[in-house]
Amino acid sequence: MSHEVPAVPKPVQPDVRYFFIRRPVLAAVISIVITLLGLFAIQLLPIARYPQITPPSVRITANYPGASSEDAAQAVAAPIEQQLTGLQGMLYYSSSNSSDGTTNISVTFDVSRNQDLAAVDVQNAVKLAEPQLPEAVRTNGVTITKANTDILGAIALRSDDPRYDATYLANYLKLYVIDEIKRVPGIGDATPFPARDFSMLIQLDPEKMAQLAITVTDVANAVREQNATNPAGRLGAEPSPPGTQLTLPITTLGRLQTPEEFNAIVVRARPDGSVVRVSDIGSAALGARSYDLK
Repeated sequence: MSHEVPAVPKPVQPDVRYFFIRRPVLAAVISIVITLLGLFAIQLLPIARYPQITPPSVRITANYPGASSEDAAQAVAAPIEQQLTGLQGMLYYSSSNSSDGTTNISVTFDVSRNQDLAAVDVQNAVKLAEPQLPEAVRTNGVTITKANTDILGAIALRSDDPRYDATYLANYLKLYVIDEIKRVPGIGDATPFPARDFSMLIQLDPEKMAQLAITVTDVANAVREQNATNPAGRLGAEPSPPGTQLTLPITTLGRLQTPEEFNAIVVRARPDGSVVRVSDIGSAALGARSYDLK
């Protein structure tokens, strides 16, 4: 006689795929929470679309007025390059010297090197090389900037008015445009080209200089001494005579500004009491510091 045992029904397992379909309110709440967290994350978390793959570079710029490219390479670039050797994380450096005495040295570091720390190391190296640089280079100063050597863009400035020549436009660009461009996010540096800074040009007559036995060094020393700002002190400062009640600062004319003032510079005094001025051996005029680049 056979006896059949009834089968025990298996418990029905809930289908996970339909969990949120059966609970639409819970699904909506979770979606709203995720959306709100995403909105907060956009404002707080840093976002970098492009990784840092370009090696950081630091640029050194120096100017040796009146020197040729070979003189700038030997007197300016060589001492600086000697100090750059052995900098931490440096890959290579390259230098270029132009015919107007300008030296540009680009120092490239490893991609893992912090650009701010690399600029500090380069600045320390330049400080060590400064005693070997010519006095004119130290006077003009050596500029160290964090910038990419590749040119990303160019802006042309022109004027249809003949009164505004290339020198005027270059100085207008330097005074009113360059600083605004440098403030744009992502811009490392901006350089006017050609850089025609306003300067006082002194043209000398070699025949008159030979007659008076005056050299170019004599004229340069006279201009350097008389075109300077010197503190004159105060009138009535201590120790002062008894009864002095006022103390007045003494101001001097300072640096010369017009061509007439430069023409009146005394180059040499003669034994008979007469003097030789710049206007006696040449003339001064306002112009560009360099005309090498057109």
